[in-house]
Parts: sequence; structure tokens; C-alpha cells
Amino acid sequence: GDRAQAVSARFPVGILTRCAPGGFMTDLAPVPGEAFADLDLSDLDLAALVPVVAEEDFEHHCLSVRHGAAKTLRQLGPMAAPFAQHLAAKMDHHDPAMHRRAAAALEWMGEEGAYALASQLGNADYLVRRTAMEALSQMGAEGAAALSGAAASGSRESWASASEALCWMGELGAKTLASHLEDASADVRLLAVEALGRCSEAAAAGHLARMAWRLEDPEPALHAAAARTLRGHAAPGASALAEGPFASGGAGARARAEAALQEMGPLGAAALADLLGSSEAGVRRRAGVALQGLGCDAGGALAHKLLDRDAGIRWRAAEALGNLRPDSCSAAHSDALAVCLEDESSWVRTAALRSLEKLGVGATEAHAAALKGRLADGNHLVRSCASRVLQQPGDLAAGGCGGRGPRRPALRP
Repeated sequence: GDRAQAVSARFPVGILTRCAPGGFMTDLAPVPGEAFADLDLSDLDLAALVPVVAEEDFEHHCLSVRHGAAKTLRQLGPMAAPFAQHLAAKMDHHDPAMHRRAAAALEWMGEEGAYALASQLGNADYLVRRTAMEALSQMGAEGAAALSGAAASGSRESWASASEALCWMGELGAKTLASHLEDASADVRLLAVEALGRCSEAAAAGHLARMAWRLEDPEPALHAAAARTLRGHAAPGASALAEGPFASGGAGARARAEAALQEMGPLGAAALADLLGSSEAGVRRRAGVALQGLGCDAGGALAHKLLDRDAGIRWRAAEALGNLRPDSCSAAHSDALAVCLEDESSWVRTAALRSLEKLGVGATEAHAAALKGRLADGNHLVRSCASRVLQQPGDLAAGGCGGRGPRRPALRP
């Protein structure tokens, strides 16, 4: 009617989607991607058009009119900024229904709508913030970019809302959060770490190794937050701690990583046991010592490594099992050690003998037949050690299992 003619007079291509009196819809919007390509809009009075569209069409009772106007404005790109900001201001409306209407319209407006929604992330009204967060989390890459920009806003409240919304966005949100783990602001880094802890394990898995290095962060508060988040991600988090700061971090980061791994019990032990195959002797040594501190939690992980195809790993696992405290932790796996007496590697057989000897009379008597079989072993060190264990169980001080022997098994590359 008269309103449509007034708008068309100002705007050369119909901008609104209307509901005809008979209930039929007439879409006057241009084709997406081709909109206004050949039009000169330099003389367009956008300021005059804002109240017509924003006040009338975005408050229209018909949902199709509201969405149609927003879809068409999306095609304007940066030129839609005045409409977007006008709608963002409406999110402070006294009527909560208007919050949702404005957010829904902005969600359809692409990049300009996303940044207008992001401007409400620090709003004092929780419902306004929540509405903006939910709308942005549904906008894919455009929403993630706008949420990411909140980190540079200088407002902790805005970034707190943005980081929460990003953790709802799956892998895209986790990737965006991880990009802020090295931000110049400690608050931004801290909130990114905490939000990644609320992401699903699948979404965050690829970023845990990067987060583990926050144990070296200059801000102490991030040490506890990163360790807590990694513990929450179970086995992938334990691997990130072990392979990152524990294996190659500074002394402080290594100590914090070891403490976190010990708190993870069997999961931490499994991650440390994997380091027994490291190519670096220092890493293997530290892993062995840390496993001893885990006691019974380490027993299962080490027993599993006795089955590894690499003789070097089997040897280190057999040695470490004998050093667990209390002795009952090792005794539970004496049968697995006895199986190693038949191992193809003489060093593995010797390590198993030494560990069984440390377990005392009970273990040696339980496996006496297997021990006696080693008295005829083809390797003199194994024979000497077996004889020593059978004659004087519980005493290695005389060094019956020491001396020069075959070359230690090399770790596979």
C-alpha cells in the first residue's frame, strides 16, 4: 500500500517481504549473492529508511515479514550497520519478546548482525546477554568471529559471555577459544582455559596439548585452571600433560604436570608409562621415578607394558614394577613378571628376576619352578641372577644380578 510505495521511492529495489492480504507471500528481495551488484546506492538515505524497516517491519506481527526484512538486509553487508545497531538497541526493550525478535532478526543479518549482537554481551541484564549468546552460537563462522572479537573489547564480562557461548559451538568454538590461549591478557587466557574445560571431549581434544603449556604461564592462576581442565578431559588430558610439560617443560612446569598426573590415578599412570618408550633417556628416567610415586595406580599400566613389542619398553616396565611401593602393588603383578622369565630378551628376563627378588620369599616361592628353569638359561647373567634369587631371596646387596651382560635392548625408532 502507501507504506510500500513510500519505501520503494527511497529504495530502488524492494527490500521487504510482505504478506499479501490473501495470505500469499510476495518476496521482493533480490537473489542472494547478486544483490545490488550493479546499483548505485550512494544516494540512498539509509538513516531515513532505518525507522521504516526497524520500527515497522521488525515489529510486524508476521514472522515472515520480520525474517524477510532481515534476510534482505543481510545482502547489504556493511551498509546494513545502521539497521543492525538499531535492532541491537532494541534488545534492551522492556518486553522480553522484543529481545528475542531483535536477536532473531540480527541472526539473519550475517556479519553486521553478529557484531551488533556481540555488542550486547556485556549488557547488565542477564536475559539480554543470554539471548545474544544463544543467537551468536547459531551463526557459525560469523558468530564465532564476533564472539572472538569480544576478547579485545577490554570488558571481562563480555569475554566471559563470549567464551561461554563459544563452548556451545563444538569444534569451531573450541578452535576459537584455543586461539586465545596465548592472548596478552591473563583474564582472556584464563577464561579461554575454563571454557575449553566445558567443551565436549571430542571438540577440545585437538587443543589440549596447546593448553598443557599454560602450566608455564607467568600467571599462577592459570596453572591450577589448566591442570583442572586437563584432568577433566581424562585420557587425552593426561597424554597432553605427559607428552608436553612433563616431558620437555621447565622444572616448575614438570613438577606441576607430575602432580596433576598423580591426581589422575590410573589414567595418569598410563600416560607416564607411554613415556617409557621415549627416545630421551632423561624423559624415561623421570617417567620411571614418577610411576614409583603412583604406587598401586601404576601397577596395571606397567603390567600392560610388559606385553609391548619393544624389548626396551618391556625391560623398563619390568624394572619399574619391582620399585613400586608398597610391595603389595608389585606383588599383584608377580604372575606377569614370571611370564617375562621366558622373554626373548635376556635384559627383560634379568629385570623380571630382580623385581621378583625384591618382592620377597612369597613371590619367589610361588614361582620357584619358573625361577629354577632360568638356572639353565643361555645367558650367564640370567643364570647368576636366578641362582642368587633362589639362594638368598630379599637380598641384592651382594650384586648377584649385576655385572656386565648383553647389550641393552634398543628402543624402536
